[in-house]
Amino acid sequence: MKSYLTIPILWILLHSCIPGKEMNSGNPRTSEYWLNQFLAGIHPILFRENTGTIEWMILEGKVAATSRGKDIALDPFQNVILAGETDGALFNGAVFGTQDLIIAKYNSQSGRAWARQLGASGALLTVVGIATDPLGNAYIAGYTNAAFSGPMLSGQDLFVIKVSLDGTPIWSKQVGPTGGSYFLNPTDICVDSLGNSYVVGDTNGPFGGPVAISGTMFVVRFDSSGNQSWATQLSVTGANTTASGLACDSTSGTAFVAGWGGANYSTLTAPGIGGNDLFVFKYDSSGNRQFFTHIGQASVEILTGPITLDRSGNIFVGASSNADFGFGNPGTTYAGTIFKYDQSGTQQWIRQFGLNNGTAITTPTSLVTDLANNVFFTGYTDGNLVTGTGASIGNNDLFFTKYNGQGEQQWLRQIGTAGATLIGNGIVTDPEGALYGTGSATGTINGISINGTQDLFLVKYR
Repeated sequence: MKSYLTIPILWILLHSCIPGKEMNSGNPRTSEYWLNQFLAGIHPILFRENTGTIEWMILEGKVAATSRGKDIALDPFQNVILAGETDGALFNGAVFGTQDLIIAKYNSQSGRAWARQLGASGALLTVVGIATDPLGNAYIAGYTNAAFSGPMLSGQDLFVIKVSLDGTPIWSKQVGPTGGSYFLNPTDICVDSLGNSYVVGDTNGPFGGPVAISGTMFVVRFDSSGNQSWATQLSVTGANTTASGLACDSTSGTAFVAGWGGANYSTLTAPGIGGNDLFVFKYDSSGNRQFFTHIGQASVEILTGPITLDRSGNIFVGASSNADFGFGNPGTTYAGTIFKYDQSGTQQWIRQFGLNNGTAITTPTSLVTDLANNVFFTGYTDGNLVTGTGASIGNNDLFFTKYNGQGEQQWLRQIGTAGATLIGNGIVTDPEGALYGTGSATGTINGISINGTQDLFLVKYR
């Protein structure tokens, strides 16, 4: 592959040096544009802008079974690794527990390379996220109500499992505060360039600190061998604090944690500005916390969801909010809301999409950036995002949307089926600009009938 790319690379470099040429790195018709893209890591032969066209979609399900795709990641060879859960014999001859964990790898043409189903007797396993390291190992986080990766410690324990390129389990860990009345509720996972994994969530137990009250946020770190490096908690008296999203900055070793709650997170005192405010904290590799940003509006709430970074180090946070950031929200509808911050925490822009009338709720569940610093969202809604008024086609419809780095919406796609619930849970982009998404469907999706009560889907957009 390297030799195949040598000629066009040399052509770009040489052509850009011709004297008397007008330099215009912003015009895709000029060689300067492609040289600039190449130097930024975007190869002109491979990358192209995503236009929101479905290339393929597949469903995985079993008769009378419920199966959900919960998150998705990319390995170094541009294969897609999907993580989810099922209560049927989806990838195994029989279900192990009440609900099993599933992992499957697919190539860019939808071919399944392998699939694994893991579980334990009596265990109800719920997956919250997946991330990969530079070697292609995958790390899956979730929670369990029974012994799975170790003895049961609380009423609900956290688990993390690491699998190799071929899906073979390497290690698995189960942790929690000791005591049946306690719980750990993880919400997201990220992995740094060294294979250290970070998990965030909330708890009512003394995990990562002495506080044992509901509405306490935690962050825990495991090294590449699965040893717990540290755990830390954050609790604000008089307020609930929920961590909802996590992103690792591989260049700095920093983990960004997004969430929401009823406190002023710059001073760690209650109350906050609104009913629930958005916050972002930074954690270094030793678990030291640093305030990054906090935003709210009086009498409304910002229910923070996912967080991600682009190649320039900018931070994007998604939320569902009845606040009005220039959208005309009357306070009765929850719009999809996007916040962009630079590396120092300075707000760049805020955008909202959905309905600015009625009582519709639009919930972003996952976001990702591509090599050109575009940002993509997926999630679900009970409103009509295309027309901006009225109800969704089904009980809840699935959506995908794309914004450029300046906050301009490039396209929006909504998929719904009458009487069905379609949920988008995870998205990832590849170096060529393709977008992959996963989630679940209780009815026909994109003309494809489901096999079970609820099937997981995998879709590719170009």
